[in-house]
Amino acid sequence: METLHATLQGPYLAITSSATPAAAGFFQAGGICNWAFIEEGLRTGEGLLAAISRRLDRKASIARLIMLDRGPGQFTGLRAGIGITQGLAMGWGVPVLSIDSASIMAWSAWEIIKEARFATDGRTHGAYQANLPSPMQVITVRDARLGAFYVAEFSSIPELLEAQVDSVQTLTLEQLTSTVSARRASIAREEELVLVSDESSQKRLLETNAFDETAKADVTWLRPGAIDLVGALARLGIERLKRGAKPLQAEQLEAYYVRNDVAMDLSAQRAYRRAQGEQSRIS
Repeated sequence: METLHATLQGPYLAITSSATPAAAGFFQAGGICNWAFIEEGLRTGEGLLAAISRRLDRKASIARLIMLDRGPGQFTGLRAGIGITQGLAMGWGVPVLSIDSASIMAWSAWEIIKEARFATDGRTHGAYQANLPSPMQVITVRDARLGAFYVAEFSSIPELLEAQVDSVQTLTLEQLTSTVSARRASIAREEELVLVSDESSQKRLLETNAFDETAKADVTWLRPGAIDLVGALARLGIERLKRGAKPLQAEQLEAYYVRNDVAMDLSAQRAYRRAQGEQSRIS
């Protein structure tokens, strides 16, 4: 109980590295950001660790809890984020609350739409409020490479706050298109359908022409930035802690890959890319 009480007091370190760019931030107990860093370059993790080290060199207080985006997402980024988190957690002697990237993306969408719909009261990124936008359906999409996408659906704030079981699926482009079309057809008139993706995933979807102008007009498409996501991770984590979420010890951390072939060997990756190239030439 003492450990949980300490974690609720903050400060918190939040780390997201399942998509490019990776980001980190220190947050107060109310979910207000004190310091944030967005990584530049292609070597995910090196910039994060250096930036956090520089902050600690300035004699800033260490975090009482680390919040981690555990995926699914890019393989290298997830491994880097987990490695950094484990090292810091062991060194500081603090627990880790890990949350799947789909839940973080969905929470970020609710925050973004809440700010767009409601007048702010001076807290542009305040703590959870009961008047978050509703009703709405959220579908999160992240490129899983090799022709697949990580997809999850959310229909309510309580579903995110109380989430105990991860529900991310790996869908083909055809399955994803079918899912979005089905939700558009069945959604109630007063509801809003929100599609949430990162920049590279959105680009890949648009390149496929899978979503025509009509679909784009009927769907609110959000692309949260790195700062949005690291903030959403911290604030969703705080709310889950209040509802009894159990932090882990550093050695218990595991990446959430969803796919067994995420670490596919290079020869298989090259074969897939050749097949895609041949298909493009045919079409």
